[in-house]
Amino acid sequence: MALTTCPDCGREVSTNATACPGCGYPVQAQTIEATGKKWKGLQALGAVLWILSIGPCVVGADSGSDDTVMLGVIMGTIGFLVFVSARIGAWWGHG
Repeated sequence: MALTTCPDCGREVSTNATACPGCGYPVQAQTIEATGKKWKGLQALGAVLWILSIGPCVVGADSGSDDTVMLGVIMGTIGFLVFVSARIGAWWGHG
């Protein structure tokens, strides 16, 4: 185990440490995985479709229009599937 000097407080720190135990200064680069914009966009699209599907379902149920209700159900199903697929894609991309 080698030692290095903390650039912030001057204390000796192990090269295996991620941060200085004295001051908390990060002594090793930390990789932060970010979810890609594509996955975030698909999640947002799926959520919006899913939420907007409530409108046709309510309007169709109030007016007795089965076609409008079916449109809402189809829109909600597509929105849900897009959202779940994007969540799985974002998770899979980090593995």
